[in-house]
Amino acid sequence: MSSISHPSPGSFSPQATEAIIRRFAHDLRNQLNAQEIEIAQLGFLAPAAEVQTSLARLRKHMGSIENSLKSLALRFVEPEKKAVPVVDLYTLWSTRAMRLLPDSSAKWINQATSEMIFTDMRMLGDALGEMLTSYKVSPSEVNISASPQEIGFRCRWIFPDADGEIQRASQLPGQEEFIARLGGEYCGEHGSGQAEISYVFPVYLERN
Repeated sequence: MSSISHPSPGSFSPQATEAIIRRFAHDLRNQLNAQEIEIAQLGFLAPAAEVQTSLARLRKHMGSIENSLKSLALRFVEPEKKAVPVVDLYTLWSTRAMRLLPDSSAKWINQATSEMIFTDMRMLGDALGEMLTSYKVSPSEVNISASPQEIGFRCRWIFPDADGEIQRASQLPGQEEFIARLGGEYCGEHGSGQAEISYVFPVYLERN
């Protein structure tokens, strides 16, 4: 009698692994979207201030879960790089911030105008969302710096009562390698009650 062979753990091809992760992320995102609709409906039916505060916290937690799951899934996906306008990334980043940090009072600065970088916009957008939640408090400043040579996406935190190391949030390992795969460089430093994280990308110059 012939036996049926089963693939051993880890024997999937890179293409099959990527397809599995994409499907898992897609299905889970649909579930989170459905929960978001339910929260919105509940907020309409129960407008009391206490209920609205509780729903805001729940929405924030769901946003954090979604961002963490996206970050995990994207570790297994190859970037699809192309020229991306930095102003589009700024819009995407600020939209993510409204969902992840609805009560944030961070100062936003954008120096970019018509610059472009060569990267995967969706994956970098998720990485920028992850940057916003690198510490357990909201960043004090979020900015995009621009020069003829490079673009810097930066978050700064100030901790008046504690060292930055204590405030660090749980993060997936390998962030330096992940940003490098997207075409950029990860930089981070903390101490003396403050911290800064940046992703730096070379400016993309179109070739005729």
